[in-house]
Amino acid sequence: MRFLRTLSRSLGIGAFLCLSVFAEDDYDRARVLLNEAFAAHGAEDFGTLLEKASAAVAIRPDHTRFQSTMAAAHALNGDAHAAAAVLHEIASWGIYLGASGSPAFDRVRDDPKIQSAFAALKANQQPRGNRSIAFELPANGGLWEGVAYRPATRDTFHSDLHRATIYRRDTDGLITEFATMPTPGFGCGGLAVDESRSLLWVSSPAMPEVHNFAAELAGRSQLVAFDLTDGSVSRIVDLPKSTDAPHTVVDLTIATVLGLIGVTWWWQKIGRRWWLALRRKSNRRSDQDPVRREASRWLRRGAKRDAFHWPEDVRSELLRLRFGNADSWQDPDRVFQAAKATWRST
Repeated sequence: MRFLRTLSRSLGIGAFLCLSVFAEDDYDRARVLLNEAFAAHGAEDFGTLLEKASAAVAIRPDHTRFQSTMAAAHALNGDAHAAAAVLHEIASWGIYLGASGSPAFDRVRDDPKIQSAFAALKANQQPRGNRSIAFELPANGGLWEGVAYRPATRDTFHSDLHRATIYRRDTDGLITEFATMPTPGFGCGGLAVDESRSLLWVSSPAMPEVHNFAAELAGRSQLVAFDLTDGSVSRIVDLPKSTDAPHTVVDLTIATVLGLIGVTWWWQKIGRRWWLALRRKSNRRSDQDPVRREASRWLRRGAKRDAFHWPEDVRSELLRLRFGNADSWQDPDRVFQAAKATWRST
């Protein structure tokens, strides 16, 4: 119990901090490959286009732009089956992509698999479930980020990440400025009402999207508490600065008394890929090729392990099985055995 009390005092509140991690190392490497893919497209070198796009996806399989570029590359190379498989995977994420209007798919447009993928993407434009608009916020030139509801007054609080400003909307719909973030270059992200202490807790990341951001602030975040009565700053908590990549804390929520342990998710390294893995599993099409699925699994495992790199021969074979034409496959079982042996030896 003493441990819990000490921990409670050190945290101030029980907060689960959802860490939005901007893994610039992985993203930048994938972006370089994507730019090389675009250059190959400009030169009409569609083989290199596919190679570079596939390599970018191997690094960031959760990124729509990389995936869509790879789908277009397959189409430009005349592989309707592979292009459709990628488009179906994007559709399984609930995302709409206007691929049907892209000339990149002209070569395979009439293929039934491509038409099926176009239909799956278009279906994501349709509303799902029952919904209604509670209210609308004005387009103020900023970047709306977080929202919190205060049951005691029925007010809602809204954060503008770019302007580093919090606004309050009352029951009459009147929107007024509530507070601004105290540290220049730090924006405001997630909001949480702590009624028992009459505080509004705000995650405050230093990000390029924030007005007055400076490069030396990259990787820094704060947790700021405002008095709900007058908007004055009650407390500022400087969170540990990331050392390996510019990670920033963007969201938070208030936990119960029994949940006083701060939990962080390295979103790029763990959370986002875990969530997408569940989405893929729940939405996986029954006609997905098991060989491509297994190759994708090995590529994702390699991308998730720190400082791990597949030997070039194993990596190229896995990429061939995942994204290449099935006619080019040699011996998938041999490739998977080599991947397993490499994985266990490192």
